Amino acid sequence: SDGEVERLVYFWSNQHRPGVASLKVEEIALPPATGGKGTPSEDPLLTAARQLAAEHQTISASFLQRRLRIGYPRAARIMEELEAEGIKGEEEKPEG
Repeated sequence: SDGEVERLVYFWSNQHRPGVASLKVEEIALPPATGGKGTPSEDPLLTAARQLAAEHQTISASFLQRRLRIGYPRAARIMEELEAEGIKGEEEKPEG
């Protein structure tokens, strides 16, 4: 229940162990992967995404999500890479 969750969070947040510093979310976040040259490494699924783009007229981030079974942030990054390479995605539909 919500009450139990709140009690557990309160309990855990009040557990202070001597000699152990508290971590902040910013400290826990992982830095972007690099290919050893200071540049982000290529996503391993980019090759599969290129193949899908070659097989279909247009693709989108949601299409990549479904076909590659990945989350939206990763699919969007892959779409940006493909678009930078000149592979055309779906046209964005105007809202309204």
